This record gives sequence, structure tokens and C-alpha cells, in this order.
Amino acid sequence: MPDVFINYRSDDEAAVAVLIDEKLCATIGPKRVFRDNRSIELGRDYRPELWGSLAKSVVLVVVIGKRWLARDRRGRRRIDQPEDFVRREIAAALSMGIPVVPVLVGEVPVLRAENLPDDIAELAHRQYRWLSTRGIQRDLPLLIEELATLARGEPAAAAGPATGRDGTVLMLRLEPPVREWQVAALHQAIDRATADAEMSDIETVTRPTRLTLFVPAAVPPIRVLSRLVGALETALTDQPVPESGPLRVRAGLHHSTMRSGRTDVCDELAYLLDLPAVAKVRRRATKAGLVLVLPDAFYDGVVRAHPLVADPSTYLPVPIAGGRERCWVHAPGYPSPPGLRSAPDVPSPPDSAGGGPAPAGNHGVQFNNHGPVHGPQVGGDWVNGNKVVRGDEAGYR
Repeated sequence: MPDVFINYRSDDEAAVAVLIDEKLCATIGPKRVFRDNRSIELGRDYRPELWGSLAKSVVLVVVIGKRWLARDRRGRRRIDQPEDFVRREIAAALSMGIPVVPVLVGEVPVLRAENLPDDIAELAHRQYRWLSTRGIQRDLPLLIEELATLARGEPAAAAGPATGRDGTVLMLRLEPPVREWQVAALHQAIDRATADAEMSDIETVTRPTRLTLFVPAAVPPIRVLSRLVGALETALTDQPVPESGPLRVRAGLHHSTMRSGRTDVCDELAYLLDLPAVAKVRRRATKAGLVLVLPDAFYDGVVRAHPLVADPSTYLPVPIAGGRERCWVHAPGYPSPPGLRSAPDVPSPPDSAGGGPAPAGNHGVQFNNHGPVHGPQVGGDWVNGNKVVRGDEAGYR
């Protein structure tokens, strides 16, 4: 997996790009550095190699010389052309939240946002490094050391907001290799969903293969689940389908007050989204825009507490941590997640008197994710008024 992606123009300081490539390869290894002419094999389709490598990168290095803003034969600046690969690579990296390091070579003025296209104007505000043509032997080792440090581990400043704060976290995972249009389409779907759900002050952090939304604690988790996730599902399924196929994502939802003591919310969600069972459901749930996975605490404290808003019977458990724990998977529009088996039947709980199964009454026999049950059950537990009760344990309102 490449960690450093080198962006450059072939007729503008290409020799410096090659030099940076050689020094980085000697420092961190050739497989961790991507430069198109060296990294893409002869005869291969360069497009998936290019965009796939960029999506997996930790940092993008932009080599900028005197001809970087040069014009073509028609007098047009190449950087202004939408098809310009230098521009497209930078725009994709910025949209995915990948740190971008401009490297100014020689007597090159500092970039100004007003001189750049809108989709890469942010480049002018990124901390840059300067390589003097006369002192490159002095400047280059310092640059290589800094880039190698970034490649070995992301800096704290790039990690996004603190995950220990109060609030709900919605993490969306794209399937690698991530393509440029997928990131743009997902951002459009998020914008539409937040508007439809009438939610504001949501902070979005973009990483190479995932987007994380931080919802303020003032918004109840059930509203995030029912309104925001529901609106996002609609936005994804309503999008035009490109030739390469529809945009489908894995989504995880968690709350800071329900996190495990072993890890923080984002780490736990990232682990759950990578489970093979979740990937299997996403492949089979072709009619759903997203597949949702919830930690056990969120399912227990939010979904089962609001059975009229979120139907618990449409979720199925997936064992984790060697079977000692579980999470819950849901595919919108499906009675149960395709590709998962229902849990084994569990004995019917006792009635209010404490003996024998509860009478069916007017409820009849219902089916949920624990098999056939009798009485007013939700997800295998009894409903008592507006509470979900496990035996004599009161649930969440």
C-alpha cells in the first residue's frame, strides 16, 4: 500500500519528482511510494492504479516549479482544465482529507487561492516546503525525513475532532479502490440528507476510505438513526446510476456515552465496518443504499427503546470478540439482512406472574430475529408500555 503519492507535471521539475521518489524509496521502501511512471506496470490500465493508490495514501506531495501554471498552445492554463490530471489528483486528495504538501522548487512564488480553481484553492493554505535549486542537497534530506515521518503514522492534527466528546458518530465506509466520483457523490448525498433531516452543526471528517459525521449531543440518537440515516439512504438510492455501478456504502452508528471501555467510538466503528459479515450483507443487499451496523449498546439503548420508530426485528446479531460480544446489522428495505442467519430460538420469557409462556391474546404469533415468539415482544424482549423490559430489568425510554 503506498503511503506517499507524488503529484507532478512531466514538463515541470520532473527530475525533482524522480529525486524525491528515489530518496523516499531508499528510506521507507518502494512499495510505500507512488510515482506513476515507476509504479504502474507497462500495458496496465493506469486509471484504477492511479485512483486506487491515491485513495490509500497517507500524504500527497505536489511538486511545483515555474511551469506548473504554464499555458498550452491555445493560451489556456492547464490547471484550469477539468481534465488536467495534476488538478484532479489534488482535488481528490483534498476531498478525501488526505494531507497535501506543496513542494516549491526554485524561485516559485507562494500559491494564492485566487489564482487556483475553486476545487483546489485550499492548496494555497497548506503548509509548504521550499527546495532551493542551489541548496537542494541541503533541503532535500529534511523534506524526506518529514515525509517519512508522515508515512509512518498520521499526525494528530489530521485525525479530526476528538472522539471522546459527547454526541453521535455516523461513519460511512467506501469500498476500495475509491474513485473520485464516489467521494463527490457521497458528499452530495450527505449534504442532501442533512438538509432533509433539518440538522446543522454537523462536522464531517474525510479520510481515504471513509467519512465520519459528528452530530452534536443535543440531537437525540434516535433522531439521528431515523432522520439522518433514513435521509441518507434515500439520497443514495435516488442518485443516478453510473456505468460503473451504484454507490453503496457501509454505515456505522454509535454514541459517545455508549462506547466500550477498551476503545473510542471511531475505532470501534471502524472495526465493525470491516467485519466480513457486514461486507457480505452489503454485497447482497443490492436494493439498499447502505448497510447499517450498530454496537450492542446502541442497539440495546436506542433501537429496542423505540420499537415504533426503529423496528428491532429487522436487525440480526453478528458475534464479535470470539463470540463474547455482538453487534447488529440492518439493511434498509429488507425484512432481515440478506446473507445472515437468524439467531437460534430462545425460550419464551415468563408471564407477569412468573410462570409459563405469556398468552398470545390479540397479538398472535410474531416473528423476530430470535425466531417465533408469543405476545408483545420486540427483538426477543418484552414491551411494557413505552419501555423494553428484559425480565425484571427496565430498558431505556
